[in-house]
Amino acid sequence: MKQLDFSPLYTPMSESEVQWFRQYYQSVNVERKAKGVFGQALGIVYMTIVMSVFIGGFFVIPESSMPANLKLILAPMVIFIYILFIALIRRHIRVLFDSGRATGERYMLAALSKFAGLNQLDFMPYVENPDNSGVIFQEEWSRDKISRNVLSGTLGGKLNFQMGWYENEVTLDHATRYWRYLRIDMNRNLPHVILDSTVDNVNVLGKVFNNLPDDIDPNQRLSLEGGFNDYFTLYAPKDYERDALYIFTPDLMALLIDGATWCDVEIVDNQIYFYSAYNKFDYVKEMEFVWKAFRIMSIMGAKLYNQTDYYNDERIGNWQLNIVADQGKRLKNYMPLISTIVFVLSAVFLVIYAVVVTIAPIIMK
Repeated sequence: MKQLDFSPLYTPMSESEVQWFRQYYQSVNVERKAKGVFGQALGIVYMTIVMSVFIGGFFVIPESSMPANLKLILAPMVIFIYILFIALIRRHIRVLFDSGRATGERYMLAALSKFAGLNQLDFMPYVENPDNSGVIFQEEWSRDKISRNVLSGTLGGKLNFQMGWYENEVTLDHATRYWRYLRIDMNRNLPHVILDSTVDNVNVLGKVFNNLPDDIDPNQRLSLEGGFNDYFTLYAPKDYERDALYIFTPDLMALLIDGATWCDVEIVDNQIYFYSAYNKFDYVKEMEFVWKAFRIMSIMGAKLYNQTDYYNDERIGNWQLNIVADQGKRLKNYMPLISTIVFVLSAVFLVIYAVVVTIAPIIMK
């Protein structure tokens, strides 16, 4: 693999140089659409008013309209909805004051464009609805899917890659999620496997939550030897445990522990993805991600490619077909019990609340 010139990533750039790159790409929709200060402030005021009316109205309803015992029963759900309102207001405030992201991305565009030119790589400042198979790109109930500052090319004559910064808005809570990602193309189609890094997981009352958009059926969890389980949780389709072990040999697991515990890893179709979620834009950390991504490719890329080059799904029985059986193409997801309970209770509460508030006064007359 040829030696790359990383100097544009850490060499300061003048404002005039940054402006030149902005003008060069002016025909492409590269500028982040600013979230208007007025719009965000209006959203905060609106949510505050709705929360005050909804919550305040509940507690001032006279006992003649709603018995005290019923209030006591419904109070926990009201508090839960109050917390949701607070979370939405907090998101509006965060967006309102996130003014450094657009400025930092302009500098990043200039640095990565220069880096690509020096190293004979391809650069796209803006890709709408990127055509990738990874789980973060296929998230349900999402919109405004955009990849920014996308680098791609071929290393070592056969290792095709793509890296960039992906974002999407989840329609359920209108939250924008941000990801750094690296994709390496393999020669063979492979079973769907996810390595969930334990570094970015959150433990709440013994329940572990990861930051991936899908909840994977825990029955597909596979325990590996050594201390690998301390760093990653591996998920493989049922009856594909041996296939996963064929790919993740002990030496490859050691390399992952040494150089990739900061990200989640996914194998899907003929691609391998490395993901790192983030919220606040940090120019230094973004440039550090580029260096880490190329380090992964230099240390693990060729090994992953060679390790999977002779993979054959024994359920198909024909290596030349280069396909995976249906049961191995995608992991199974599930809705956690706690999510189901919250969803059902919220729906029941809203129905009861609507009925009590509208019908009870009529009955009491």
